[in-house]
Amino acid sequence: AIKAVASIGGSEALEPLMDALSDPDWVNRLTAAQGLGNLGTPSAVPMLCGCLRDPEWSVRLHVAAALGRIGDREAVIPLIKALGDEKLAVRKGIIMALAAIGDPRATPSLLRFRNDGDSEIAEAVSEALAALHRATEATAKRNAKPRSKARSLR
Repeated sequence: AIKAVASIGGSEALEPLMDALSDPDWVNRLTAAQGLGNLGTPSAVPMLCGCLRDPEWSVRLHVAAALGRIGDREAVIPLIKALGDEKLAVRKGIIMALAAIGDPRATPSLLRFRNDGDSEIAEAVSEALAALHRATEATAKRNAKPRSKARSLR
C-alpha cells in the first residue's frame, strides 16, 4: 500500500507517507522516505531528520537521499550530527545529501571526515567540498552588487 501511495505522489500522499515513517516494517519506512524525497516537500524534513536514527541502516540511507533531494537547509545540522553513522553507505549518503543541499555550514564537518580512513568516504567528501565551493561561489556572485563605472575608473 505504501508503494502505491508513494508512486501516486501529490499532496494527498504526504500524510500517509509521513505516517509510514513510523511503520514497524522497515521496508515501508524506506519506501515512505523515498516517496517523501520524490515529493520534495520541505514540511517532511523534520520528520525525515528524526529517521536519521532509524535502527535499519538502509532506511537511514534512503532518508539521507530524500533530504538531499528536498534540499532544505533545515536538514543540514541533523545530517551533520548523523555523519558518525556506523555504516559506510549511510555516511556516504549523508555526505552526498549535504553536497546536494549546498549549505557551507557543512564544510568544517566534512573536512573532519576527509581522512576517515576509507577511500570511498574520502572521495565523497572531496566531491562534496567541491560542490559546496561551487554553491558558495554562485551565491556570492548572485549577491555581489555591480560596481558603478565611475568607481572602476578611479
